[in-house]
Amino acid sequence: MKVNWSKTVRVSLGGFVIAGFLCLSLQRAEAAVLANYNFQNSDGVSSDSDAGSTAGVFSFNGLGAIGFDPNPGIAGLTTSIAVNASGMPTSQGTIADYLTFVITPTSGNRLDMAGAAALTFDYGRVSQLAAFNWAVQSSVDGFASNIASGTTPTSGTLNQASITLSSAFDSQDTGVTFRIYLWDNGDNGSAKGFIDNVVLNGTVVPVPEPINVALGVFGLCLAGVGVGRRYLLKRS
Repeated sequence: MKVNWSKTVRVSLGGFVIAGFLCLSLQRAEAAVLANYNFQNSDGVSSDSDAGSTAGVFSFNGLGAIGFDPNPGIAGLTTSIAVNASGMPTSQGTIADYLTFVITPTSGNRLDMAGAAALTFDYGRVSQLAAFNWAVQSSVDGFASNIASGTTPTSGTLNQASITLSSAFDSQDTGVTFRIYLWDNGDNGSAKGFIDNVVLNGTVVPVPEPINVALGVFGLCLAGVGVGRRYLLKRS
């Protein structure tokens, strides 16, 4: 039996070339700083440069007196979100009071945010504030439970929250909202609590277009046909 090696090689190479084009068309998943709110411009705009996601403006809902303090008086904190005790509720149960931001993947991407220290921020309080409590929730579970919570053990001290996000925060192809709830123990004075340097880390994962997937399957099938024919021809 005569082997048409030229045709066999062309079929095999064609399949591998198409599969190769698919691989070239897909970008690698890239770790990135998805949001970085340092408030240095006295605004809530993120300073991240990641092109695979859009970080919305850091804003607030409720909380009464709130603003940017260029001199919190706590070592390690510069311009920070400042909340007066008189503006804080006395418990987390006041749903309308929180700081918030939204992270949204750009078209053709999804976000993986699970992992240790995925969300971090600094916080502190002045000595007049007897208690300053916080808790973080997200839209991933419909704001049903706290992801993490804490309090300021010592006034005038920089505290750093390092929050682990679960696997539920992976494969997010729509916007995810985070909320930071703040409350005191009823001081109701002019004392202040501060939040600063809110950073969200994650990985941007390109989602292949359906046409690329189809071409890849087609190319791999052709490659398989070529390899299979060579195997059979060798045995005949």
